[in-house]
Amino acid sequence: MDPRLPGLLRDLQWVVRSERFVLVGVAAHESVVALRLFGGLQGAFRQLIIAPEVTTLLIDEREWRGIAPAFTRARIEQPYRVISIPIDLPADLTGFMAALASALAEANVPIVPIGAFVRDHIAIREADLPRAEAALAALRGRA
Repeated sequence: MDPRLPGLLRDLQWVVRSERFVLVGVAAHESVVALRLFGGLQGAFRQLIIAPEVTTLLIDEREWRGIAPAFTRARIEQPYRVISIPIDLPADLTGFMAALASALAEANVPIVPIGAFVRDHIAIREADLPRAEAALAALRGRA
């Protein structure tokens, strides 16, 4: 186990973003359209993943309404909320997201983990938010 992990978990803080998000999957061949439209979005938090199998967007539901007509066959899940961990995590840290994911799995909360350059985020269904926060609080108490 990474020796820094217990201290990070003991001091764990999180922020639930106020926006409601939409998780969208569109056909891989629509990635060019998604990229073009994504560039025009203004949301403070958004994600775009282009992969050979599917292009995935996580965006504010208000912004989705504006671009949804471009994707008539999109797969949509909503509403989602994003939990952000507001500390800069070392790039060589191991086990941090695994600890969060395990605690949330024990609470039966499905997650969409989002790793950024120095911060981690977790997208969860809005209905699961109370259980997710309780699980994170319990994790902090166990560390």
